[in-house]
Amino acid sequence: MQKKNPLEWESYAQLSRIGYKQRLLHERGNAAANIDISLFLDGEWHYWDMKTIEGGLSALRKRMSECYSKWGRLSEPGATLPTGIDFDDLDNPRVVVENRYSKIADANEEKQIVESMKYLSAKGQFGFSEAMLILKDGRTRLIK
Repeated sequence: MQKKNPLEWESYAQLSRIGYKQRLLHERGNAAANIDISLFLDGEWHYWDMKTIEGGLSALRKRMSECYSKWGRLSEPGATLPTGIDFDDLDNPRVVVENRYSKIADANEEKQIVESMKYLSAKGQFGFSEAMLILKDGRTRLIK
């Protein structure tokens, strides 16, 4: 992964550097969708998708939709789950958004994440539980 997706790898490394426990999940080619990590937060493990944004707001909106659609595809009857994913623990979508490489200011990124979470939750079968934003300075902000 370090060679194939160095910016995404750096996002996982940053989470580790600031103290988050995480497990990277192996991708499975025939899975309905792949989720990136299991993250330990507030005393519980949950599945999270990692989105590293390099463009502007339209790239962020697209990545938020991609994240949301993964939960739908994995919840379909007969869906092939990736190795390490337990369907009973899938619950609602969660996303880590890496903003250090984007063209978007942190405040604008956070505003768009909130808008996307509301929009996607209202139109679909799931409600976004929360998002985590990796800010330009490397700190994180939890968005509920």
